[in-house]
Amino acid sequence: GDGSMVPAGRVRGMDACLEKGRYWQAAHDIHRMTTTGPFIGDGQFAVLFDMEITIKATGMRIAGQEVAVYRVVDGKIVSENFMMQAMS
Repeated sequence: GDGSMVPAGRVRGMDACLEKGRYWQAAHDIHRMTTTGPFIGDGQFAVLFDMEITIKATGMRIAGQEVAVYRVVDGKIVSENFMMQAMS
């Protein structure tokens, strides 16, 4: 891979989710990051991320958008799904 992804596998629990976020931040230089939303749906919400980043492992600088969809049960986020636009 290009070094931009968190190691494969699911994470469970708040601590694991926070660690995943720390890993992603440590693996990238963030030049620009804006969010739009949230967009509220039935039992879920989405956030649009617009970003320009450099992948530290490769030095590749990329820009693009990503949609994050969060599923909510009993007031807690129980899953997240990220869909990335082809980055350039």
